[in-house]
Amino acid sequence: MSALTDEMHRKCEYRHLKGEDIQSLNLKNLMGIEHAIEHGLDKVRDHQANIHLYMPSYMCLCCIHKYVIQINFQLCLLGTDGVPHDKEEKCELCI
Repeated sequence: MSALTDEMHRKCEYRHLKGEDIQSLNLKNLMGIEHAIEHGLDKVRDHQANIHLYMPSYMCLCCIHKYVIQINFQLCLLGTDGVPHDKEEKCELCI
């Protein structure tokens, strides 16, 4: 029974955070919701301000990905037996 009550309480809190059924809330509860929203906005703004810090690692991964594709293409051209084959001819590396 307690689990059901807890679940109903969580759903009610979630509705309040979404802005539903807030007419019945007192000032203290409304201030708590306001604080939670402001805290969430601050986190989003911080993330937006620091997004440039993540870009170098993303760009590095893009460069590595392009390099791996280039090496794979060269290996496919070389063939599994070490002898170059036509671009039209497929080997098990190209599949």
